[in-house]
This record gives sequence, structure tokens and C-alpha cells, in this order.
Amino acid sequence: MLIRFIPVLMILLFCISSRGNGANEIRLLSPVNGGFAINLFSAETSAEAQGYSITFHPAQWPHVMEVYSEPQDWSSYGGISLDIRNVTDRALRLETRIDDDRDHPLDHHSSYGNISLAPSSKLTIIIPFRDTRTLGMNGGPPLPGAQMAMSNEAINWKHIVAWQLFMHDPDSDAKLIVSNARFIPPVKLDGIVDRFGQYSSAQWPGKVTSEEQLLKIHHDEAGSFQPAPENRDEYGGWKSGPQLKATGHFRTEKRDGRWWLVTPSGHLFYSLGVDTIHPWEATIISGRENMFSWLPQPGDPLAAQLKSNGEKRTFDFYAANLQRIYGKDYEREWRETTIRRLKSWGFNTIADWSDPDLFKMKKLPYVVPIHPDTRDLPAVKCAERYIPDVYDPRYIAQMKTTIKEMTANYKDDPWCIGFFVDNEIPWDGWRSAERYELVRGVLALCGGYAAKRAFTDYLIAKYESIKQLNEAWEMKAASWEEFRDQPVNLPEKLNSAQIEDVKSMLSDFARTYFSLVSNAVKTFAPNKLYLGSRIAGMPPVEVPKACAEYADVVSFNIYQKDVDPTKWAFTSDLGKPCIIGEFHFGALDRGMFHTGLGPVKDQNERAKAYVNYVRSVMRMPAFVGCHWFQYVDEPLTGRFDGENYNIGFVTVTDTPYPELVKAASELNRSIYKKLSSEKTR
Repeated sequence: MLIRFIPVLMILLFCISSRGNGANEIRLLSPVNGGFAINLFSAETSAEAQGYSITFHPAQWPHVMEVYSEPQDWSSYGGISLDIRNVTDRALRLETRIDDDRDHPLDHHSSYGNISLAPSSKLTIIIPFRDTRTLGMNGGPPLPGAQMAMSNEAINWKHIVAWQLFMHDPDSDAKLIVSNARFIPPVKLDGIVDRFGQYSSAQWPGKVTSEEQLLKIHHDEAGSFQPAPENRDEYGGWKSGPQLKATGHFRTEKRDGRWWLVTPSGHLFYSLGVDTIHPWEATIISGRENMFSWLPQPGDPLAAQLKSNGEKRTFDFYAANLQRIYGKDYEREWRETTIRRLKSWGFNTIADWSDPDLFKMKKLPYVVPIHPDTRDLPAVKCAERYIPDVYDPRYIAQMKTTIKEMTANYKDDPWCIGFFVDNEIPWDGWRSAERYELVRGVLALCGGYAAKRAFTDYLIAKYESIKQLNEAWEMKAASWEEFRDQPVNLPEKLNSAQIEDVKSMLSDFARTYFSLVSNAVKTFAPNKLYLGSRIAGMPPVEVPKACAEYADVVSFNIYQKDVDPTKWAFTSDLGKPCIIGEFHFGALDRGMFHTGLGPVKDQNERAKAYVNYVRSVMRMPAFVGCHWFQYVDEPLTGRFDGENYNIGFVTVTDTPYPELVKAASELNRSIYKKLSSEKTR
């Protein structure tokens, strides 16, 4: 039996304003005279008004949509190209959806794309009909002046019934000018990668064209390294700052209104780190060998970088370039160079997902990731993602076992700051925090799940009878047993009683999770910091509050242009320090296909964006540091999941980005001087 509520109609708001005398109704794709071109505006629009101004208002899914009366055949085209101008002063994420079945949209009948638009930018984007993810790439090679968006579902391109442009939860009006939409021929991908793992069809400053050039670049760089700043202790702490209690391990302390980490020797420590520092970054070659202009033949020493990933073969261009530079013992040489770089650039932390062999060198503090394997355990569906049922004894046992095993090698090492456990748990399904997707998911379960029983027990303790719950929740459950054992689907719009209860139930779920993990970390590694779970973005406030109750440090991954002091003011009230586990910025001016989650115009803007972001973190007194994701660019043709972002401090040829390195070094090396003069608020 399914317990139902009175349906509530949600209206998604959007605004389309004509830029000329034409009608306000937009025609996204209207063939002109049966030709190849496509108009984005109605026929009445004057020739001077080339395009439409579209304002996406704050809503969950604001959109503009074209529905065709007869199915369209797009099978002979490679994609859609359209010119877009972002007239706002902030980065925007624009998305698209194309449907081939109006009766079953979303159910394997929709192809999606998304693209990052830099602030105040104008560009031509490509919406490819061929699924670039099936080719292993989130972003594909650009046409001249264009950037490829992503598509992730194979649909019937001979039967297109609708397509739309939309955004997800813009926090303020997002204005775009869209024009000149047209079909394009299929994109050719043969030989797009050269022998060094770079894009073969473009030139840019610093592109490697020979092994001699590669060796010279690294020889010249070796002579430019600086020692670590003089005012730092052996762990990278503020040696000339106040001398505090030395415990032999990292700890936290609040001084004069600001939170800090404290080194084992008793000095204040602000963590500046880089994630994913390791000498490998493989890409899949199976089934797409034509994309590579060169791959090693048997007998070539570089064939050592050909590996198997299950049924698929991979090649690691980054490791191959390291082998070209350093020879057979390249990993050891790479580690020495990497440590020298990080110290020279002013970093003091080896951040998450990094090579454990770097830890053994005991030259920089490090953090360790722990990820309990819960794939075979009961889980709660949270929108389109899953969260383990943390009330289930099987989860508790698996979590404890994993933490015991993963902390064993690091629990006594003073260079280990602490442990992140899990990563970006989808507390809100990565949708609107106001929807409370996790609680919706638990209530939709049957009574065989421990979480459903726990939530039912909470409601039994609060309401004297099922009748009282029915009145408060405006529903008709026959008994507590029915409520527990049958799926309960909450309405789209919750009433005040439901909101109060779902907040309490979410808080209980989060408190249960964080308390269990904290107890395990403190049992097996009592001297180490529990650094939280790297909360993605801005979840319901109940989650960071629960984390702060049990963790030593509350961690967030914040992919924004900066840490807004108004939005994140609540961190000062958590009573615990906070740290940023991930942020980055990327551009497309050095041969990469995707900017990542923080798009900017070019490498100079990447450098400015780094400084602006870190300075914004410094102004937040609850934060004790931030970690950039990641050390090296992702493979041009995609890592294991297709990500191929320009997010590295170094390229696939292990060549540093000079603009980013210079800006980061200047700020990082003076971090304690700047923090000592920074006003807290």
C-alpha cells in the first residue's frame, strides 16, 4: 500500500524578454527555408535584434523549452552550435536536455548537456549528439572559438520531440543572450592526442614538441626552487608566532576569535594543500585507439605505462612523461621534485587522495582519506544517489573495520594531521537543500530498513497516536505499523509540521552518522583529528551542525568564485574549525577540453581566481585552511569517469603553469604575515 498526500503543483518560473519588436515566445530551433541554419528567435524579430535575452529567475529548475508537434530527424548532424553571452559578473552553469519520447521523458529518452560559462564572457558552444561520455570524455575538443558541452544518454536522434535550456537553483537572476543556433557536422576525433598526451590540433605557450624541450623545461625549473619560508617550523607552522602547548600531534585551538590548527611542536598552522598528488593519471585507450596519434609499441620502455583496467586497456601519458624526464626510477625522482615544488610554492599540506609514499618522506604534513566499502549494504535513495543506512548494524561493523585498518599505519605519525572519512555524501541528493531528499528517501522505504524503523520510533515518541500524526501531516495512515512497513511519499510542498519533523529526522540521521564515525576514529587513532566528510556545497544546516558536534574539524568542498561571508557566516557559530577540501579554477587556453567546476577566461584569470579565493577564506575566522583540487591536469581524453579538467598546477608534461604558480607562491609564502593582520569577523 502506498500512502499518498494531496498533490501540490509546482510552477517553475522563467522569463524570456525579446530584444527587438518580435514576440516574447521563443523558438529554440526553427529551420529557416528548409536550410541548414536555425533561428533562436521568432520570424517577427527584426534583423537588428539578433538573439534573445533570457533571464533565469531563482527557482529549482528555471528553463525555456521547445516542443515539436512532429518528431524531428537530427540523425545526420553532429550537434547544435549556438552563441551565448553571459552578461552577469559571475560564472554560470547552463544545462540542456533533448527528448526523443514525449510520453517517457527522463526515462532513458533524454540526452543531457551542461557547460560552464565564465563571468562576462561570450562564446560559441557545441551540444554534441554523439555521447562524449561513451568516448570517455566529459568535454571534447573544441571547434574554432567553440567549447563542447556534454551529452550522457544515447537516444533516437531520428525522433526528437523537444529540447530545452535550463539551470539548476540559480541563487539570483541569471541573464544570458543566446543567438545564432545552427546544426553542425559530426566532429572528427582521429589523432587528437599527441605523443605527450597533449591536444594535437592547437598551439599555445609552453606546449612540448620534443623530448629535448621537455628535458630543458625541467632542468631550468630545478634551478628556480626556493626553500620553504624562513618563518615556518618543520611542519610548516608559524615558527615566529606564539609558542603554544606542544602535544606531539596536530590539534586545534581558537585564539583571539580565530580558529587554528596547531603543529606537534606547538605553532599555529594554516593548512594550504593540494589534492591528488601522485605520479599516475591514466586514460582508457580501448575502443578509441584512433584518438591517439601515438602509442608505444612492444619493446618500447614507455610500454610499461600500458596497463589493464578490468577489461579495458589504459595508457598513462603523465607517467610516460615522467619516465622520459627521470628515467626508470622516475617515481622516486618525481617525489623529491614534488616536495621541493610544494615547499617552494608555499604549500604545507599533502592533501586528500595523494600518494602514500609521499607521507613516508616526512617532509610535509598530510591528511588521509578513508572510504568504507558500503556497496553491498542497505542504503537510502536520496534523489538519484544513495546513502548507507547508518542505523543498520552491518554498516556500523563495516565502518569500524575499515577505520581500524586505515588508521593503523598513521595513528602514531606526528606528520599525519588526521582523517577525512567519506566524501561528498549526498545529504540533499545534490538538489535543493529545502527538499530534504534524504528524509524523503527514508520514509519511502519499507519497515525492513533500520532507518525507517528509527524515524517511525521518533514520530511515535512525539505523537500520542497515529491519528495525531495524520492530522499534523494531512494524511491517512491506518496504523503505526502501516506507516513503518509501507512507503510514505511526502508531498512536494511540506506543511509546517512536516518541515519541523523532517528537520529533526535529518538531524538525527546526521548525528547518528557523525557520532559513529567519530567514536571509531577516536577509538583507533585517539591522537588524530577527525576532519569530517567533505560536505559538498551548502547542504541543510542540520548536517554541518551535526558534524561540528562530533568532528574535530568540519570540512566542505566549495566550488564557488569565493567563500561568501554572508552565506557562510553560520560557520562562526558551529563551535569548531572548518576547512575546505576542494576548490579549483580552469581555462581552455592551453589545449584542454574542459574548465572543471570553476571556469575562467585564461591562465592569468586562474591565477587571480586562486588569490581571490584564498583571500576570501582567510577572512573567515572559522576556517583553518583550504586545499586545491588537484596537482596535475586530468587526462585530455578523460580519467576513469570521463573528467578531463584543466585543474592542475602542472600539465600532463609535468610542466608548472607559471601564472598560477607565481600568484599562489606569493600569497602562500606570506600567509602568516597576512593572517596576523587580517581582521576577523
